[in-house]
Amino acid sequence: MPKQTKSQIATYISQLKRGETAFWKSTAAQRRVLIAKDVLKQIASKRLVPTTGVYTRGRLKSKPDASDSVSTIGAREAIAAMPKCTACAVGSVLVSGALLGNRCTLGDLGQGYTNTENLSLDREHAARYFTISQLDLMEVAFEGDELGWLKISDKQLAMARAFHNKHGTDKECLIAIMKNVIRNEGTFKP
Repeated sequence: MPKQTKSQIATYISQLKRGETAFWKSTAAQRRVLIAKDVLKQIASKRLVPTTGVYTRGRLKSKPDASDSVSTIGAREAIAAMPKCTACAVGSVLVSGALLGNRCTLGDLGQGYTNTENLSLDREHAARYFTISQLDLMEVAFEGDELGWLKISDKQLAMARAFHNKHGTDKECLIAIMKNVIRNEGTFKP
């Protein structure tokens, strides 16, 4: 992706701000559809690179001032200024939710948005949009493997694995997951 100018970043943030009120006035299911559509848009623009084994990872355009805490820096502006980031299924929900809803800080995304630890904190933020069981289904469908902290049944686990096995690349799989969310009006149904 070509380098973004400050003007392009400002325009992008302005567009996001205009849609924020409508995002929060939408029903929970409509917000999930908007997030899924935004994930697809981020993938198409190559700003988001679907990657298994990585929760979210990106490089901040500039380092925060020493006086700033990651718990006070808005995630929207930081993510919008990134040329790209990598994310799994749940991480992509987190990224698009932060862009559209603007209710999280860099601290919510992990330490400086480069740390892939702090999974529980990130899942809690993503759970503002999807239930934990929905996030677990999406994650298994994307990663193709059982994760130790799942809140889904054995039948759901098998369905999510089967969904994963139908799709080749990380990109194809995440696109299929988000299209499924859109088709099912905000609910992932593997």
